[in-house]
Amino acid sequence: MAALADLQTAPVVLLDASVGGLTAVHAAALSDRVQGVIATTLVDMADPRTFIRAARWPWLAAGALVGFAVAPWLFDRLALPLGWLAPMKAMSSRPALQAYFHRDAILGGARTPARFFRTLHAARNDRPDPGCPLLLAHPGADSWTPTSLSLEVLKRIPSETEFVELSNGSHLPLESPAAAELQMAVMGFLDRISAAHGDRQRR
Repeated sequence: MAALADLQTAPVVLLDASVGGLTAVHAAALSDRVQGVIATTLVDMADPRTFIRAARWPWLAAGALVGFAVAPWLFDRLALPLGWLAPMKAMSSRPALQAYFHRDAILGGARTPARFFRTLHAARNDRPDPGCPLLLAHPGADSWTPTSLSLEVLKRIPSETEFVELSNGSHLPLESPAAAELQMAVMGFLDRISAAHGDRQRR
């Protein structure tokens, strides 16, 4: 993500959801081109409690943590459908979307290497810093990763931050009024980033 940002000629703002939120924070720290980060969640999968909390079956996640430590070479060979590992129903409150997320070939139906989860858990950063403003617009009815998990990470970020809790809204905030509130928060954030960039150019 940082390498792609570096290729751009204009200022870049990264917008990511789910585990992509903290990934965007790390990417922003590696690129001078990134001027802002927008995240719907800041889930720190390096935290064992969060890793277990985010799994579809907590007992499986707890066992995986033991496997990561004892026999990573064995776990790296495994690949399981993401729908077996993550609670796809928590992505949305709409039954049609729940079914879509579960069966889609690049979502719930994708066979995900265990190495992905092992390295995600290993990527620990106790003081994540994007080096630019960050907007956390967290869904207020996220049963998968509640707001409190994101706020634990947000308070560790030394850069300028802004927090908005969306009314309603599941893990991917597609419901009303969360979707409209997210759009408003994003547009306002982009306006502020654009104005700040313009001020720097005039100086």
